[in-house]
Amino acid sequence: MVQNKMAHVFPIIGDRKVEQLQRNLEALDITLSDEQVKFLESQAEFDIGFPMSMIGDGSDVFIGLKVAGTFQKIPYPAKALGPPEL
Repeated sequence: MVQNKMAHVFPIIGDRKVEQLQRNLEALDITLSDEQVKFLESQAEFDIGFPMSMIGDGSDVFIGLKVAGTFQKIPYPAKALGPPEL
């Protein structure tokens, strides 16, 4: 589901055993329907939390960084990766 939401999102897999890694890699082949995603997202409101609530959503450079120098901005919103095309 994460790879369908936004670009530049890299889930960290904290597996300790090879079997856990294999199961997580197999899960990459699962694609949720739009209805399933809508249902899951409707179950609880998402609060991005600190420090992202202060920094912003990435649509602009954080004001604290603007005063520190110049930055090259990645175009936003970038396209999400989505499920792999076979």
